[in-house]
Amino acid sequence: MLQRAVLVFAFLIVGGNAWAITPIRDFWFEMVDTNRDGIVTPAELLEGRTRNFDAMDKNKDGVLTVDDLAGRPALVNMHRILDSDRDGKVTKEQFIGIAKIRFEALDANHDGKVTADGSAAALAPQQAAKP
Repeated sequence: MLQRAVLVFAFLIVGGNAWAITPIRDFWFEMVDTNRDGIVTPAELLEGRTRNFDAMDKNKDGVLTVDDLAGRPALVNMHRILDSDRDGKVTKEQFIGIAKIRFEALDANHDGKVTADGSAAALAPQQAAKP
């Protein structure tokens, strides 16, 4: 389950194209919308990302390394994407930070809430502009 969740997250990092794929969008909502109201808030996002980070941090040292993710290629690829300073470690701040950036992109009307339908609409102009 966690590997599938991180793969979905990696798709969302790479670009909005994956957001148009309903199963990916639905799985993300299932993961993050903890109160099941159809709305994802920044607090729910933070809680979900923290929970995922803590589950992946096998040695509980507060950073993710390739060793923490050994044997899970999708997670190792995610590590390469998130390790923005290329120090071999992904901090909780880096892990959560990229999710916050994506949340802002998905928050179509900037009200601090993300819904599946509203987020898809927010990405439609980006998709139309691509050659």
